[in-house]
Amino acid sequence: MKKDLEHLVTIAHRLPYSSVNFYAYECYKNLLRLLLGEKHRGNTGADLFVHFVAGGLSGITAAAATYPLDLVRTRFAAQRSSTYYRGISHAFTTICRDEGFLGLYKGLGATLLGVGPDIAISFSVYESLRSFWQSRSLFL
Repeated sequence: MKKDLEHLVTIAHRLPYSSVNFYAYECYKNLLRLLLGEKHRGNTGADLFVHFVAGGLSGITAAAATYPLDLVRTRFAAQRSSTYYRGISHAFTTICRDEGFLGLYKGLGATLLGVGPDIAISFSVYESLRSFWQSRSLFL
């Protein structure tokens, strides 16, 4: 049962995390392009900057938005011999009762330090490869 709860909360975390991540990426990318203006459009360095910064900000946004679910998933995984949390709602209420509402965000800073650069690199590499393959397919 413990593993089932862990898997359930993982699934409940991944869908909103991915949705927020991709939506935020597109919003940040459009905002950055607007801020940079038309003169930087098509500039490889500017594009890489936009993809990197938008990716990092989107990862931070998604992680912050869904962190309570990630925390609950981690707490379920940490339960070894005894069961402290009986379910997802019990975990949320217990954490809020024992640690306060901000207890749902314990460890967020460390997570953001890792997720920002990770997602920034992922989106930068994705966009670079996509551009490369799109330019190559025009000549084939």
